[in-house]
Amino acid sequence: RALGTGERARVLLVGEGDFSFARALVRVTSAAAGTVARETSSMSSVTITATSLESASVIRQAWRGASNVDALAAAPNVRVEHGVDATALLETFERGTFDRVCFMFPHIAGKGRINRNRELLSGYLSSASDVLAPNGLIEVALAPGQGGTSVDGSALRDYGNSWQAYTQGAEAGLLMIDVVPFDDAAWRALEYESRGHWRSAEAERGFRTEQGASHVFCREHERPDGAFCEYAQAFERDCSIWCRADDADGESIIREEFARALNGADVQLDVSQIDEYRETESNRLSRTYRVVYTSRTIALTREKVNSYNDSARANLGDRLRGAMP
Repeated sequence: RALGTGERARVLLVGEGDFSFARALVRVTSAAAGTVARETSSMSSVTITATSLESASVIRQAWRGASNVDALAAAPNVRVEHGVDATALLETFERGTFDRVCFMFPHIAGKGRINRNRELLSGYLSSASDVLAPNGLIEVALAPGQGGTSVDGSALRDYGNSWQAYTQGAEAGLLMIDVVPFDDAAWRALEYESRGHWRSAEAERGFRTEQGASHVFCREHERPDGAFCEYAQAFERDCSIWCRADDADGESIIREEFARALNGADVQLDVSQIDEYRETESNRLSRTYRVVYTSRTIALTREKVNSYNDSARANLGDRLRGAMP
C-alpha cells in the first residue's frame, strides 16, 4: 500500500538481496515529499530500516548490492542492517517498533519445496507481528500463483498447491485485508531489479515479479475501518442427525445449533443437505448436512472452526447419528 504524503511511518524491509527495492522505496518516499526522486531528500516522516539475512560482504559480492547499500547509507532516515532473520525479528528489534513490515518475494534456496516456503511465509508473518506497532500493517509480495487468491489471475493454482497466504496469516492471528497486483513496471522504473538465489545458493535467477501480488495483513483485532477480507478461505464440516417425526426442517435445526455455537462471532454459515440414510432395522431416517464457515472479519483457522464445530455437535446431543440408543 502506498505511503500517503505526510504519513508518519516506520518501515521495516526484510530479506533484501541487492537492496534495489529499498532504494526504490526511498525514491518513492522522496517523490511523495515533493522532491525530485533524490535519496538525499527522503521524506522526514518516513524512516526506513532495510535488512538482509546475509552479511554485508555477501551482499556486496554475491548480490552485487554495493552501490545500493552505499546510496542508502548516505540517505537520511534510512538504516541498513545485515544478518537479520525475517523469521526471528525479536532477536534484532524491540516489540512494537514498526508501522509497516514488508518482505518482497521470499523464497528459500531450491526449487519445488512448497512446504518449506509455507514455513518461511508463516515464520515471517508471525515474527513481523511481534515487532509491529499497534494498527500496523504487514505486507508480502509473492510470485504469480504462490498466494492462492483470485488476484493471481491466469496463474491461479489449486489452493492446496499454493503457499496458502490466507492460512499462514490466520495461524499468526492476522487477517488478510487486501491483495493487489504488484506494479512491476512502476517499480522497475524506479530501478528495482528482481534477483534471487532460489534455484540454489550459487545460481542466480530473478523471480517472476510481473503478475505477482502484494498481500496485506493486519492483526485481527486491529482491522481498519472499512477493511474486510475478500479472499477468506472456506472451511467445510459435515454433520449427520437423526430425524424425528415432529421435525419440520432438519436444515433449520442444524443452522440454529451451529449459529448458537458461534457465540456471536462474525462468521457466516452456509448449510445444505448432502445425503440421506435410512437404517434398515429401526427404519430411522438420518440426514447429513454440510456446514460451510466463512468470515470477512475473523481470521479463521482449523482450530477455531473445529472449536465451533465441536460446540455445535455438543448442542445437538442425542440428535447426532450414532448417539441415539
